[in-house]
Amino acid sequence: MTLVLGSIAACSATTTVVGEISDSSISVNNSIPPPDIWVELHSVGSRPCPLAVVLTNADPGALPVEGEQVVIDGSTVLDILEVAYIDGEATAERPVVVQPGETVRVQIAFEEAIAEDRVILCNGPGDYEAGRYVALPFS
Repeated sequence: MTLVLGSIAACSATTTVVGEISDSSISVNNSIPPPDIWVELHSVGSRPCPLAVVLTNADPGALPVEGEQVVIDGSTVLDILEVAYIDGEATAERPVVVQPGETVRVQIAFEEAIAEDRVILCNGPGDYEAGRYVALPFS
């Protein structure tokens, strides 16, 4: 896992954070500066990851779960995934499903007015309980 700082061609004020999706976790470097970042995750696991990026004021380790999946209800847990690329190609597919061996790249904005945590998670049955999430705390 490495943190890569530098400019992105589309926006020089962004940072790219690199991490991995495994069968039991999502890992990134949590030293994330605002305001905008790109998160690039490579799937090294053996299971697909229906990726969600959410905004929450709840404890990232205690999100509401129903039917073995995180409940994204628009109030306590709000879906904020808008821009996603899989292996360099833009995708409008929702949920964004990252297959083993693929790399997903998503943009996440941190704004002072929205001080809740961002959580990246796989939201397939049992994924959240297995630890396939990472919190990106607002600082």
